[in-house]
Amino acid sequence: MLVVEGDDSLRQLFATLLRHLDVVPVSADDAETAVAALRQEAPPDVVLLDTRLPATDRAAVLSAIRSDPELEHVPIVTMGTGTNAPPAVVAHLVMPFRLAEFTTILLALLYPESAGA
Repeated sequence: MLVVEGDDSLRQLFATLLRHLDVVPVSADDAETAVAALRQEAPPDVVLLDTRLPATDRAAVLSAIRSDPELEHVPIVTMGTGTNAPPAVVAHLVMPFRLAEFTTILLALLYPESAGA
């Protein structure tokens, strides 16, 4: 899972939460690092994208994912203080959000076969 978060402490918090869910996070603090990670690693199962990144960074990450046939299927979950989600995302978390909401969305995306059980 790729976590794109500009704030160091939040990025570390998300990484810790994901490890508790047995998810191996790859972290990026800006678009350049995120796009490089997308190109170097196997496609992530999910991208968690901070909408508070500069607009050009957000657009670069979204464009890199949606324009690449190997990545276009990757679900994107955005998070930020605004209620408007960018187009082509599967979920948007309004900050501050509850841990239960975070885990429910991510587990449903990571393990869809278990979501209805």
